[in-house]
Amino acid sequence: MRGYPDVLFRLIQGMVCCVCILGSPQIAQCDDISLLGRWERGPCFDVKVAGNLAYYGAASSLQIVDISKPGEPIHVGDILLPSVIQGIDIVGSLAYIADSAFGLQIVDITQPSAPTIIGSAPAGTQAKAVTVSGGLAFVVESLVDLRIFDVSDPTDPHEIGHFDQNAFAQDVAIRDHYAFVSTWDGVFILDIADPTSPTLVALIPEGPYYGFEGVTLRGRYAYLAAEGTGMEIYDISDPTSPQWVSLYNAYGQPLEVDLIDNIAIVACRGSGLRAVDISDPSHPIEVSRFDAPYGTYGIECVNDLIYVAAFTRGMRIVDGSNPMKLKEISFCFSGSYGTDLVVQNDLAYIAESYSGLRVMDVSDPTDPTPIGLYRTDDDYVQNIAIQDHFVYLGSSQGMRIIDISNPALPEEVALYGIPGSGDLAIAGDYAFLTVYDKGFLTLDISTPESPTIHNLLPENDPYAVAVAGPYAYYAGNGGFQVVDYTIEGIPEILGSYPMYKATDIGVAGGIVFLTGVVAEYGYVLMSFDVSDPYNPQPIDLLELDGGPVTTFGLTDEYVYTGDYYGDLRAYDISDPAQLKFAAIYTRPGYHTRCIAAQDDMIYTGGIWIFRNEMISSSTSGPAVTSLMALRSSPNPFARSTAISYRLGSPAFVRLGIYDASGRLVRLLKNGAWEGAESHTVTWNGCNAQGSDAGAGVYFYQLETGSQKETRRMILLK
Repeated sequence: MRGYPDVLFRLIQGMVCCVCILGSPQIAQCDDISLLGRWERGPCFDVKVAGNLAYYGAASSLQIVDISKPGEPIHVGDILLPSVIQGIDIVGSLAYIADSAFGLQIVDITQPSAPTIIGSAPAGTQAKAVTVSGGLAFVVESLVDLRIFDVSDPTDPHEIGHFDQNAFAQDVAIRDHYAFVSTWDGVFILDIADPTSPTLVALIPEGPYYGFEGVTLRGRYAYLAAEGTGMEIYDISDPTSPQWVSLYNAYGQPLEVDLIDNIAIVACRGSGLRAVDISDPSHPIEVSRFDAPYGTYGIECVNDLIYVAAFTRGMRIVDGSNPMKLKEISFCFSGSYGTDLVVQNDLAYIAESYSGLRVMDVSDPTDPTPIGLYRTDDDYVQNIAIQDHFVYLGSSQGMRIIDISNPALPEEVALYGIPGSGDLAIAGDYAFLTVYDKGFLTLDISTPESPTIHNLLPENDPYAVAVAGPYAYYAGNGGFQVVDYTIEGIPEILGSYPMYKATDIGVAGGIVFLTGVVAEYGYVLMSFDVSDPYNPQPIDLLELDGGPVTTFGLTDEYVYTGDYYGDLRAYDISDPAQLKFAAIYTRPGYHTRCIAAQDDMIYTGGIWIFRNEMISSSTSGPAVTSLMALRSSPNPFARSTAISYRLGSPAFVRLGIYDASGRLVRLLKNGAWEGAESHTVTWNGCNAQGSDAGAGVYFYQLETGSQKETRRMILLK
């Protein structure tokens, strides 16, 4: 193997970021990258029920559902919180949220259709669970095991005490003046008679191979979810001297226990629900199982129903009236993480891991709106590419080809089944895939409904692919290769560059840029001259700060990277011989799992929208600050939609509906004088003659003198 050439290695130094306060807590970021808007749905980690309403987390969104008819749950309202919801407690008209890195959030749910955040308290680390009792909120965090907040005034929660053993706390239950805190080091039983100074009175030790996750108290017993073993039962008649009673073995990572009469329901992350007869606590007996292979993270048992926080499946409602046969009766879908995305014509197409293809309207980047979803329930989608009116999805089952002629109703036209498909690129009549344990596969997609194999380059561990002209650039273990993909069968490798690992790759301005690992330096960004495809030459190398790089986005001027710590970083590549750090945006969350960049706009996750303020002129989309707050709801719609807007000053208003070709379909307002307030008008999907306008994409445009704003809507039939 040839040695590394003498290129300039430079450490990034002095990356100083300003610290701003957005309410609470602190968010460290650089003014050069600004967050415009976000829409975030995803895995469900907790659920609580109060009366006829269920509350569950969908990533950062608190979802509120009417469950008066459990078989037909109805969405009532939702609110987007700062970070991923880990735990929920409902007391009266308030919801208390353990909001990961953003600590305790208090939401007023007096009007379930319009919940509002009224108070918050910052986290020391990652808030995992919350229980409220006697005007106090008990919050467990991953490192600071228990923090106690006075919430007698919910608009001003403040910490009054804490207990810290660095034990990775997971859950908390309160009885009388005792707190039971489950951790990976055991269950700490604390005397909280004086909440300003909690005192350890007993410890239930962890087993040899596990710690504790959930803790539930009922009568004289504590039911503990022991992650590596099952459910342990302790007699806590005397909390200062807990006595072991029995163990129920339940493999599959038990996380929580709840009870229906004499039946304990054990939620297992990897294997669903177990119903266990505990009428004799010394001899627990399993009576049935409910398979939930997509993940089970929390449960709430109310009457004979089990409400399940089912990770990417959202909230599932299971009938537990017959413990011998648990039966699902309904579910509320939440979505999952975005793993890749492409933005085209003001629409973002997101590969949403376990959900499928989601389509978002991002014409107003401050208010991204979902308009379509194609579900792939039994498949994991992870990469996406678009050509013409087809979306190509790389997935665990192969490559899916989806017709997006109507973005609100995506329709699959083909599946090329080859398990383990990963990265994906499209060029002309060809689709390029990385296939785990097989290599780099090129498919002929000249007829998208029936793709056929063109060639295959064997490779044990391929990572990424980029295409420019007649060449494909393949990244994987050992470096990257330049390949002439036009050859059928086994393509010709023209040139290569050896390195420990090339993880992602792209081409801009005839220069190849890649992220990867160099043994001496860790994660790096490199630029290459590939004008001679037989002899790619490194131009520059820049060592990257932060954690392992998880994603990569490229424009002509910038490379954007994301890492496991949630950082979005920008690197100036305008001079490929002088790669340099430009800016960082740091905010705890999952917004850097995937990146797409266009001009000065940066789209990440599922979905967060940023602007690169270092690019002075922008040609991307409408103004990000909507003076008129123009929007329609619902969108898409089947019968009618309400178009709302707000005027900052009195004005003559013209509001029209246009079809995709720009033809006026109907005037809803034509020079009406309206005051400085909010207004709403309904469109029933008919044209000026009163006839059905027909299904399709439409645009509604609001004009008030010098201002004009246009938004997209979709009419379904």
